[in-house]
Amino acid sequence: MVAETDGYKDYDDIEVTLNPSVIEMIYPNPSTSEIQIDYKLNGVDSAYLMIIGQYETNGESNNYILEPDSAQTVINISNYLQGFYTIALVCDGTIVDVKTLLKN
Repeated sequence: MVAETDGYKDYDDIEVTLNPSVIEMIYPNPSTSEIQIDYKLNGVDSAYLMIIGQYETNGESNNYILEPDSAQTVINISNYLQGFYTIALVCDGTIVDVKTLLKN
């Protein structure tokens, strides 16, 4: 970078990192039967979605394995009770993103 006022040059190191893996979108939300989850996985060996029951549910938890080279999945939630659910994206054994789903 060269300053316009005095003409001096300045240098700095820049570190570039990949954006973390994320759940991009859950739709429709709220839903009654099926949801589509769009996600982005960056440099992971394994990934899955955990759906965990919260308010007004029985608190059950289900896991859905994701393909690392895919970007979306469809999950049938028609057998889930009405209420709020937490959807967690787990990559290489670590929860990296969490979203909320309302099941009608």
